[in-house]
Amino acid sequence: MDLENLFENSSKVGWPDLYYFQEEFDLIFFAERKIIENAEQFIKGLDNDLKLKVKSDSELQKKALDEQEEAYQAQYYDHFYGHTELIINQVLQNQRNASVLSIFSLVEGNLKALCNLVEGEFNFKIKVNDLGGSDDIQKYWVYLDKVFCLDTSKLEPFYTPIKQQKYFRNKIAHNNSKIDENRIQLVRQTPGLKVTSYGKNHILTIAKPDYVEKLLTDSQAFFDNLIELMHERFAELIK
Repeated sequence: MDLENLFENSSKVGWPDLYYFQEEFDLIFFAERKIIENAEQFIKGLDNDLKLKVKSDSELQKKALDEQEEAYQAQYYDHFYGHTELIINQVLQNQRNASVLSIFSLVEGNLKALCNLVEGEFNFKIKVNDLGGSDDIQKYWVYLDKVFCLDTSKLEPFYTPIKQQKYFRNKIAHNNSKIDENRIQLVRQTPGLKVTSYGKNHILTIAKPDYVEKLLTDSQAFFDNLIELMHERFAELIK
């Protein structure tokens, strides 16, 4: 974003401080995307290295002539490569879980920064800390909706996808990815997620990077549209 050009044309200027926030948010999301992409590529490299080793292992490339030889090859693979495969899969899952937590941290932090900006600019009687509830993201949303009086109906299509994924974020963060039985169908309906059940334990897994990418893209789109509406609201308030 070219800030100098924006400020040269006063008709384009809404809330000056917001342009700096937009620039900062763009950099934050760009950096987060690069971190995620680099991590995925690194883990993919580990997996490719393992596959090359298996492919070059003569014991595993022999054609099994009977079930006994098939069982031997399976045991051989487990002994020499099975543990490495498990580690790579766990590293991948840890990385994707961490990405989800990081994205929600960005959403919460950015919303807090915008609410602090509003509080510093306008002397509204109600402050963010006056609002109850343990869900900070929802609290900031309520503040912007009810106190700053944004037309949040225009933001709902961008906010709702993030809010819907908050359940999964909480289960990753606080319940070791264990989900409730009545949410299994929700997992199955969400692209990129899957559930593995062990008795009464139902474990959420991020099976594809597409899930993380969509969450990041949705979050950035939300802030792009939020900041645009905040410019409009600022212009109304200073008339």
